[in-house]
Amino acid sequence: MSDAKPRLNFCVDFINERPDARLNLALIQAPAIALPIVYDVVERHPHSEQIFLPLGTTRSLIVVARSDKEKMPDLDTLKAFIVPPGLGIVYRPETWHTGMAALEGPRHYAMLIHEAGTDDDCHYLSVPQFEVQTKFGINS
Repeated sequence: MSDAKPRLNFCVDFINERPDARLNLALIQAPAIALPIVYDVVERHPHSEQIFLPLGTTRSLIVVARSDKEKMPDLDTLKAFIVPPGLGIVYRPETWHTGMAALEGPRHYAMLIHEAGTDDDCHYLSVPQFEVQTKFGINS
């Protein structure tokens, strides 16, 4: 008999709007960063959710923005979050975001996304520079 806790099935309705796109499981390493940090590029995945499952125990920084009516980033909705260890992240289609970043050394993730191998898998966009900082200190 196993002492493992029960698994959680069907945690996410994994959106894929293209039948020709295949599920891609990738292993990535998010770079370590220090706050404050300045960004000038955001990305989005217009047809698939993107899921990050942490493989380590460090905190991460995520920065997200909604799409406006023209499907461009609405920088007025820009939000940054410190993600605690062990918490997975799901970006919905059309969610603009920065790349994953670790706050205490590099952090490894399993990443899932549907991709067709075309330029429409991921859209990158240069935006006016913005700075992310914390008002509580890094240990909050």
